[in-house]
Amino acid sequence: MKKDKKKGSIFLETIFAIVVSTIFMLIGVYYISWFMFLYPVAFVILGVRHGINYNILSLLISTLILGMITGMVSAISIFVAFAPLSVVLSYTIKNRKKSFDIILTSTLFLFISLLSIIIIMKG
Repeated sequence: MKKDKKKGSIFLETIFAIVVSTIFMLIGVYYISWFMFLYPVAFVILGVRHGINYNILSLLISTLILGMITGMVSAISIFVAFAPLSVVLSYTIKNRKKSFDIILTSTLFLFISLLSIIIIMKG
């Protein structure tokens, strides 16, 4: 019985992360642009607590919902921008890396993601 409760709890946390992050991104896209940077926070927390698989799955579902609302091109660019950052942050925090390493790798991956979006949009 306890295993079922744990699965239900993980399911509810995943749904909560999807809803909150999707709302943050919609606010960021349509009203206050700096809200976009809060988008991966719930996914990172989910990834640290329950594993990277939940992080990626919930990020994909949220991106699909955003794609239905804002358009698939913007959803793909959101996924390309924030998926690597979210996964790297979850991995480094879960493995208890040093703070400098966490900041360095997450900044590097965010820079590479944004640079790849710029290159893709130009081509």
